[in-house]
Amino acid sequence: MKKLNARFTLILSLALCGSAFAQTTADRIKAFDVEKSKQLVADELSDPDSAKFRKMYISQFVNPNNGKITLWLCGEVNAKNKMGGYVGYRQFLAFDDMAQINPAAENEKSMEGVQQQMFDLTYPKVCSSKVKECHRH
Repeated sequence: MKKLNARFTLILSLALCGSAFAQTTADRIKAFDVEKSKQLVADELSDPDSAKFRKMYISQFVNPNNGKITLWLCGEVNAKNKMGGYVGYRQFLAFDDMAQINPAAENEKSMEGVQQQMFDLTYPKVCSSKVKECHRH
């Protein structure tokens, strides 16, 4: 009987920890500052005031090395270049105080660059677990 109670207590504890964890993640998603992340992305552009966003969502990334969960804003952005013309929508990602925009459409030479390689490796990993759609504001 003691073994049964110990197992039940362990299972109940794990279940409660899981619920607390899920609730914490839900709270973090609710508190995620989409506008701050959009501003980080816009600040990377030649004309930040011209930024148009679409297909935005919050993605959850679990670091395979330490299990830490981070939330990212992913989507597409279009903005004017230095000549005043819109360049077309490009994928972006933003986290905490960092943003990166896919450099592919910006310059053909960047296709072989380190930035492009980093973006190509990072975007599919951090933006593959959509947890909340974000509508245009």
